Amino acid sequence: MRPGGLALGGRIVAGWIRARRLEQCRCGLVNVQLAARPIHAIAARREFASLVLFSQAFRSAYGLSPRHFRRQCSQAEDLCALP
Repeated sequence: MRPGGLALGGRIVAGWIRARRLEQCRCGLVNVQLAARPIHAIAARREFASLVLFSQAFRSAYGLSPRHFRRQCSQAEDLCALP
């Protein structure tokens, strides 16, 4: 077991939870029904307390800021297709 969390299939539980929350936010940014919802509201819904921390985590995970990701998805659906 590693400090800071329980091991879960080689990943720390906290890291797995964070990745899951980021994926849920990514789905929210792609969802056309949520297009008018502000990014900070999508992040807050998944318990990201700070838009800055959410943006940093999102960029680290997906290579784009949430704003740029959403903009790209609105212009080219195939880039953001959900698996």
